Amino acid sequence: MSTPTRFRRRPTEVTALQWTGDNTEEMKQFTDGKFNVILGPELPQPNGEVYDHLHDTWIRVYPGQWVIKGTRGEFYPIAPDVLAETYEPVLAQETTAP
Repeated sequence: MSTPTRFRRRPTEVTALQWTGDNTEEMKQFTDGKFNVILGPELPQPNGEVYDHLHDTWIRVYPGQWVIKGTRGEFYPIAPDVLAETYEPVLAQETTAP
């Protein structure tokens, strides 16, 4: 019988860019072209989607969410409050990842 095991997240630096709803070109550049804008009459504002190559799927991104470039080059959205709980800003002189 398996027992639950506790794990702690290793210190990892990631790069992220916040989707504002009007920074499409910056998002496309950040994601190497793997970002699209979704428009529709049922949507109150432009939404986006980013391609996650690890899971071979497009993921919806809502304005205000951040898009993280993970350690394996994957992109995924994260809510601002979850980002704040999970990560802290890295000062330029502290950066260890390219």
